[in-house]
Amino acid sequence: MLSQAIGGLLFFALGLHRDVIRAFAGSLQSQPPGSFAISPVTADAVIRLGSTIFSTGLRLALPIVALLVMVDLALALLGRINSQLQLLTLAFPAKMMGALTLLAAIAVLFPRVYAAYASRLFQALPGVTGR
Repeated sequence: MLSQAIGGLLFFALGLHRDVIRAFAGSLQSQPPGSFAISPVTADAVIRLGSTIFSTGLRLALPIVALLVMVDLALALLGRINSQLQLLTLAFPAKMMGALTLLAAIAVLFPRVYAAYASRLFQALPGVTGR
């Protein structure tokens, strides 16, 4: 929910809504309503853009996933060293606090990554729309 709100705010703050309307208008000129023809070049561009979505999401989520794995490994090692420790009650708050701290630290990078992906998308968009 928060990520959708942030994504929407970034979308309008970076002025990407104008590019979407411009691309839509261009696609209506090159492909009038009622005619649909997809070329292999267009299909390749759409597939590349789709794969870029997943790689961008992975770039944003990987630091947090790595932190959570390291916290799990540290707690597992502590549990092996001293089996009397009740780490289950400590694991959830530690992981939650670590993830939120790292998320707050890397939140300043989100607009830069979002803008880089948007520029790559709108550079490839003329190949998709046929203009």
